[in-house]
Amino acid sequence: MPWCPSCESEYDDHVTRCKQCDVDLVENLSEIVHYEKLADVQEEDLVGALEYLKYTGIDAVSEIFEDHAEISVKREDLKMANKHIKVYFYNKAMEKAEEEDEEEEAAQVNDKGYATDSYKNAHQVKEMHSSATSFLAIGGLLVIFGLLNLFGVLKILDAGMYLYGVIVVGIAFCA
Repeated sequence: MPWCPSCESEYDDHVTRCKQCDVDLVENLSEIVHYEKLADVQEEDLVGALEYLKYTGIDAVSEIFEDHAEISVKREDLKMANKHIKVYFYNKAMEKAEEEDEEEEAAQVNDKGYATDSYKNAHQVKEMHSSATSFLAIGGLLVIFGLLNLFGVLKILDAGMYLYGVIVVGIAFCA
């Protein structure tokens, strides 16, 4: 007895088309595979998603439209395929986030204001940071030493050209 693959109605042997659905009848419904829509994806994600589903043992088909692609799976595989496709896109999102973090770190300016992406070698950045810290510390100490002498707290230098020179050099080291 022929069957309609769409509405699954049974017909007499002499009938070849379904009257309700207007499709050709088949001899056995078990030959018919019903596909259900699983997901809409971008074209660039289609191949990877199909390969992942195939890897997990799920047969999938796709249809490409102008702005997206549609993945469909057998009706009996829909629940498991839904879980697998969620895992696939979660992993893809995590990979993308990691790549963005790495790019951000590479171009990020460190806390002292030096652009680390302009130095190819991390050792150079460390040396520059160390030099800047040393200059700042020495300059700060010279300014403090000069001001303490200027206000009479220390009596090491007289208030002459040397004292003002120490303060100016200290400020230059800090700048």
